Amino acid sequence: MRGLSAHMRGLLVSDVKKIELLKALIDGKVYTYYRLSKIVGTNYETVKKNHACSVK
Repeated sequence: MRGLSAHMRGLLVSDVKKIELLKALIDGKVYTYYRLSKIVGTNYETVKKNHACSVK
């Protein structure tokens, strides 16, 4: 997990992906799961699963 701050290194990979997704969504634009997967650099299913968890 290169490029992460010291406090983020202790997070689970799934938590880091959720944070990356939220950062990508902060601009207020609407993205498809496919587009988000390309922005965050992960697969479509991971984006779908993590986005659903962060919306609850």
